[in-house]
Amino acid sequence: MFKRLFCKLIPAFLLVILLASSLTVGASSEALRVALPANPDVLDPALTADGNSAVVMSNVMEGLLGIDQNSGELLPVLAKNWEVAEEGKVFTFHLREGVQFHDGTKFDAEAVKFNMERQMVPNETEGMPYADQIYGKVEKIEVLDEYTLKVTLKSPDITFLTGLAQMPGAPIVSPKALKEDPDEFKKDPVGTGPFQFVEWVPDQYVKVEAFEEYWGGRPKVDQVIYKVIKDAAARTSALLAGEIDILPWVDISHVERLEKSEMNVISKPGWTLSYIAFYTDQKPFSDKRVRKAVFMGVNRKELVQGLYGDDAVVAQGIIPPTMVGGREELSPPPYDPQRAKQLLKEAGYEDGLSFKLLAYNVSKNYNPAAEKLALVIKDQLKDIGVEVDVIVKPWNEFLSALFSEGHKVADAVQIGWGSTTGDPSSFTLLLRSKNVGTGLNFAEYQNEELDQLAEKAKRVADQDKRAEIYKEIQQIVIEDLPWLFVSHGTDYHATRPDVVGYGEGIGNKLVDVYIED
Repeated sequence: MFKRLFCKLIPAFLLVILLASSLTVGASSEALRVALPANPDVLDPALTADGNSAVVMSNVMEGLLGIDQNSGELLPVLAKNWEVAEEGKVFTFHLREGVQFHDGTKFDAEAVKFNMERQMVPNETEGMPYADQIYGKVEKIEVLDEYTLKVTLKSPDITFLTGLAQMPGAPIVSPKALKEDPDEFKKDPVGTGPFQFVEWVPDQYVKVEAFEEYWGGRPKVDQVIYKVIKDAAARTSALLAGEIDILPWVDISHVERLEKSEMNVISKPGWTLSYIAFYTDQKPFSDKRVRKAVFMGVNRKELVQGLYGDDAVVAQGIIPPTMVGGREELSPPPYDPQRAKQLLKEAGYEDGLSFKLLAYNVSKNYNPAAEKLALVIKDQLKDIGVEVDVIVKPWNEFLSALFSEGHKVADAVQIGWGSTTGDPSSFTLLLRSKNVGTGLNFAEYQNEELDQLAEKAKRVADQDKRAEIYKEIQQIVIEDLPWLFVSHGTDYHATRPDVVGYGEGIGNKLVDVYIED
């Protein structure tokens, strides 16, 4: 269960990409080719939290809502509009008419109701990673007419809308196809998207083709082929050699090489955060003075510039600056070694402090420097008399240690987070008291005032008012410092120079993406 919850670390950019073309070398105006870092898990949106699966599904199926990948704004997709009542407890969705699934069956309110109830008790299964997060808050679903659906929650929660824009988790699939053969559906999905599934050859490619009856207009290319290329350097070389047209998830170390070539490199501020979570329920970090001392003993500006350059910005709080509440003026404790030493003395560590830090050695989008970050922090903290024993593990071993014995082997953990929705609630949930022990609140932090404000923010639709609430939450975090928040990253994607329209729109659908002659 803990691993299932941890899978939510999926950064928001994993959920907004897609495309590809023919397996033959050379671009075609009728096809697009995209590099996929690994095989998809399954192609049933309710049964996966895998980013590679989400990439493929992003053009095969759709949700009621979508997220503009540039602004983070919620936009209509299968729901043409909606109404919110009772402070975010009741939602009425008016659905698009004339939409059909790839198997020819009709999209309507009953289809939406079926998809939602499938992930609700008593139908929910252990293998549905987003079921509780999105649909656990639903009390009842009512079909008002063929194209109108009313959803009532157990309590007000405006973030229900952003949940309905998630990929995977919330897309609407054909009830007929799913009922006929649930197991076959995992590898042969049926949705309403601009492309319909054709073929999946594991470790090689997934092929989809244009859906002629797509409600948004026929795509500008005939095919999309996702080529599985597991090595990052090989993916970059494939783009430069003309073997693929689109390279999402560019490794930061390859950006300069691509920029010097004729490739188009697209950078976007990431919905991510790299941080160190202190185990606040045990010594030494149960003492706020110790947490503050370590925070003030790390030169975050020097650290971020040295490790990432312009590929990241120093975090002034826990919410990325591109999100609601993330643009507010904040003043976290400054780098001040002398004050840090004084705080340690006050906490009883005049003769020095040592602690163990659990870290990993793989590149993540929120921390491409991997173990280097932990080692730089270790080196900087020596100046204030703090000795850090860095325990570095490969990713799978890191996860195993984190979930099974984190508190036993370490006092703090190097970790990160990526939002799939662009909503600040996806970051505050990591510090909610109710998430202690769930694999989300790694710091084991509890604060009743923060909990109350986070609940309040869910009831406010006005974004300016929500921003003020999230500023209050961040002020609490700055005061208590359950984390050493480090940086917000940058997402990089690249294309061949003749690719047009990539990186725009809802979830980066490929309806308007093509190769210029």
